[in-house]
Amino acid sequence: MRTIGNYTAFFGANDVLSNWHPCRFTYRGVSFTCVEQFMMVRREVA
Repeated sequence: MRTIGNYTAFFGANDVLSNWHPCRFTYRGVSFTCVEQFMMVRREVA
């Protein structure tokens, strides 16, 4: 995490609130290892 002025940014996979933080889950039969993967897939099929 990094604070820039009044903002807190989450840059890397080690930051719990980052889209790249490792987390395994399955949505409608498709497995993901981070939220960023899920968002990219949903963007393409939406």
